[in-house]
Amino acid sequence: MATQNLATWTVSLSYPDLPGEVIDAAVRSFYNIAGCIVGGSQHIATSTARKALSPFAGPPTSHLPGTSTSTDAMHAALFNGIASHVHDYDDTHLDTVIHPTGPVACALLAILPTLPRPVSGPEFITALVAGIEAECKVGLAVWPAHYDVGWHITSTTGSIGAAVAVAKLLALSAEQVAHAIGLAATQVTGLREMFGSHAKSFHPGRAAQNGLLAALLAREGFTSSVQALEAKRGWANVVCAGGNRIEEEECV
Repeated sequence: MATQNLATWTVSLSYPDLPGEVIDAAVRSFYNIAGCIVGGSQHIATSTARKALSPFAGPPTSHLPGTSTSTDAMHAALFNGIASHVHDYDDTHLDTVIHPTGPVACALLAILPTLPRPVSGPEFITALVAGIEAECKVGLAVWPAHYDVGWHITSTTGSIGAAVAVAKLLALSAEQVAHAIGLAATQVTGLREMFGSHAKSFHPGRAAQNGLLAALLAREGFTSSVQALEAKRGWANVVCAGGNRIEEEECV
């Protein structure tokens, strides 16, 4: 029931539920990641990705901070996600070494300009917190075996966090959120072997893109397993060589 419990929690979460210290931490994390995106926007990894993929992008809807250009939401999530992590100054969840804000914030920033109405600050912070909470809790459920065997936990959990955040912002139903979680979970990205290369920063960029894709598909009725996290052949059991505690971790 872990997937459905997370989906139900996501839908029910509201800004008044958030303790003041959580709001303060979310705001600090967002300021930090905004600076990281700008700071990494001209790195060769980021500029190379833009050069390689911009010819294939759709209509420009979403700005790329630190540049004078915009691109479509899917590519914005990827490019900004790469920029956010390329210098490794993004925030860290010390219990799991997840860099949580990058994938979540980059997915949210990509989709925001495409929405039919303005999003308030409290709405944005609530979605950001939902995504960060989700990825850190699923990370705790598989730490440390998941990381030790070679997975880059920032991206393997980041896609789930990004999906939850975008789903929250889009006000999806609990059923749709569950499918978004499954669609994100099945897009497992990130090997630690890539550390030291451009591919390391590609991981959170891809996680942001994957999570955004998952939420948008789920919004239109695209389905996945609604036991994607906890099933025998689901995310936690497949990516965790040493057993997992997915049913033990609850969102708070």
